[in-house]
Amino acid sequence: LTLTRLHDRTGNAQARLARYGEAADSFERAIALVRPLAERADAPPEVRRMLMAALGNSGDVPFYQGRYDEALIQYDAARTIARRAVTTSVDRAAALRDLQLTTTRSAYAIK
Repeated sequence: LTLTRLHDRTGNAQARLARYGEAADSFERAIALVRPLAERADAPPEVRRMLMAALGNSGDVPFYQGRYDEALIQYDAARTIARRAVTTSVDRAAALRDLQLTTTRSAYAIK
């Protein structure tokens, strides 16, 4: 999971520097590492939240490039995870914040 966080944070930094190709690659690595763990029935909430964050962050790359339809796909995938967490998470307040963040991202991508 440490490597997943590293790729996700690296992708965020690269996106802020407008290095979109590199950012997309970093996010894809993060997603590839965490998705198999997050999709397990016994996955801890923090693992699912990590996938949600990587999916949402990966949507920023096409968003910054004006490719809103592509961004919306990633944002909606993150929102689906966040929506499930509201009903299953022990920390409901954090789950509701995640749902609000992912919903807001989706709303901005709808132009």
